[in-house]
Amino acid sequence: MKFKSYIYLVSILLLTSCATTNSYEIEGVTAPEGNYNQVLDHWSSDAKVYSGVVSSFQVAATLLAPDVIHQQSYLEAKKIHRTAEQYTTADQAVMDETKNSTTFFVALYTDKDSNNDLDKQKSFWNVFLDVGGKRFTPKIVKRVFDNRIGLNDKYPYLNSWSRPYTIVFPLPLSQTLEQQVTLTVASPLGAAYLKFPK
Repeated sequence: MKFKSYIYLVSILLLTSCATTNSYEIEGVTAPEGNYNQVLDHWSSDAKVYSGVVSSFQVAATLLAPDVIHQQSYLEAKKIHRTAEQYTTADQAVMDETKNSTTFFVALYTDKDSNNDLDKQKSFWNVFLDVGGKRFTPKIVKRVFDNRIGLNDKYPYLNSWSRPYTIVFPLPLSQTLEQQVTLTVASPLGAAYLKFPK
């Protein structure tokens, strides 16, 4: 009996000694202010649309506002051990895109997989953004095929049943951020109205 206890204790010690944590710090870089989950929550919205008591579809989205972008760039840089220069270059590249566009990350679940086709030419869906009384249609709707582990780190609400997309509108992010905006995701199944920020 003592031998089994000893083996158990040694196994636990070996397992805990093999576990490592990512304590990598990017030299010369200060972490963005705030907590990532709080920032993400502030710039995310979700909705469930029902047909009677059955869910027709579920959608969650995040507006890639500057504080979301900076947080994501920093966390990714720490995870893959980027240098300060690599981090700054990657972060700036994403920020440069915001000069001419506004981007949303969208996770969409539909009961029938064939209805989940936001990125198709003849899509089942009509997606648009209302900003200050004007309606904008997407210039790009792209399905995201990135590694799910990395995506789940960025967007914990993404589950294995939803499909991830990026939706890009031809509107500088600075104009989008001047007031609350509404992203509408509509189809014969119903419509969801996602407001940003909350």
